[in-house]
Amino acid sequence: MACLSNVVGAVTPLLLAAIHVTRNSSFDHKRFLFATWPVWVIGIGTVILKFGGAVEPGGPLVQPMSSRWLKLALAAYGLNVASVVWPAKLMVYYDWPALTAFQLCFGAAMVGLTVAAIWMTPRWPVIRLGVLWFVIALLPAAQLIPHHIIRADRFLYLPLVGMALALAAVLHLIRILEHRWTRSRAIAVRGALALVATLWLVALGEAANRQIRTWHDSITLWSNCLEGDPDNAYAHSCLADNLFQVGEYARAFEHYGRAIDLRPDHADTLGDCGWALATCPDPRYRDFGLAVGLAERACQLTDWKAGRILRKLAIVRTNVAGALASQLAFSEAIQMYRLAIEADPDFDVPRFNLALLLITCPDKTLRSAEEAVLQAEQGARVTKDLNAQRLAIQGAAYAAAGRFENAVAVLDESIQRAQQGGDFDMIPELQQQRACYRERKPFDPSGE
Repeated sequence: MACLSNVVGAVTPLLLAAIHVTRNSSFDHKRFLFATWPVWVIGIGTVILKFGGAVEPGGPLVQPMSSRWLKLALAAYGLNVASVVWPAKLMVYYDWPALTAFQLCFGAAMVGLTVAAIWMTPRWPVIRLGVLWFVIALLPAAQLIPHHIIRADRFLYLPLVGMALALAAVLHLIRILEHRWTRSRAIAVRGALALVATLWLVALGEAANRQIRTWHDSITLWSNCLEGDPDNAYAHSCLADNLFQVGEYARAFEHYGRAIDLRPDHADTLGDCGWALATCPDPRYRDFGLAVGLAERACQLTDWKAGRILRKLAIVRTNVAGALASQLAFSEAIQMYRLAIEADPDFDVPRFNLALLLITCPDKTLRSAEEAVLQAEQGARVTKDLNAQRLAIQGAAYAAAGRFENAVAVLDESIQRAQQGGDFDMIPELQQQRACYRERKPFDPSGE
């Protein structure tokens, strides 16, 4: 059941082995494997299903057992232990460690302490089990299988069970040892432990209070991330996305720029920034040339295979085409619409926009009713929202091509969709169009 939720559940058989080893002086591995083989099958199957295909994109990867892998594993382990002891500067997303000398030395020291704790506790199996549990549960985050996330608070959920088990066992051991102490010494030890625990819990409570405030909204969440790591490129990009959504365009583009400076080859950031530059409601921040360049660069980095990036490029080109049409550059607008369709053939907006322009363009030499019909029909097939407006464009294309029976049928459906959707303001115009088509006349809103 754990494996159905997360691949971390695959460590369950290793945890069972740790329990068995620490509870029994002699380890009968054959008997153990015979009793637990279904759990091993589930765990191994989970790993194969999760990592049998392509590695997830989104960040730098390392080769297991390489020198860089060892350094990352040491640094990440030290940082995870530090987060358990004092959970300060918790973030929704951690960038990869900088691998400073201090991080590596601290990580190595924590590994040494862990090994010593396991080695020196044969007489206290629960303490040893807790430490082993902590280490085993962290294995999925140790880059044994390359993954684009090296550290996350959620990776500590399961290891914390082992840490709590070890701490409880240490407290129980102290209580046992009290029987060998004098009364005054026992009282002194209890008082010292109570004082330390109280101060620690008060400090943790205040830290938790501050941390909870960061979850006010997405902007405070990512701002908190940047307070702890100002050079976190991903956090800059996510903060920019959320600032853009609330209309803080100046700050949004400032953070987009910072994210691109820190990681110039991150496709999602380039695509998001290009999309924002092309669709920004405030014309002061629009830059169509830069938007196209960034979106195309993002597609190049993903070998023109990432659907989400291709859709952003199609949106950028569609907005550029609309701007060109408003500037009466109709030939360039038509070509840009075609490029948008080429980027993402399943995106319906440029198809319907192009169909409309091909039948209403003031430059009649650029009109093409046949192509307009093809684009409108294909747009109707790929769209997930075949509303009254899209059907009206399709009907106009049919009428321009002389297919008035098809145009009337489509307008009947368009009027019905408008009634169902509550778009009653559209109905008189749609009825007027349908009347024209019944008279075998293309509808021309200009009256020419």
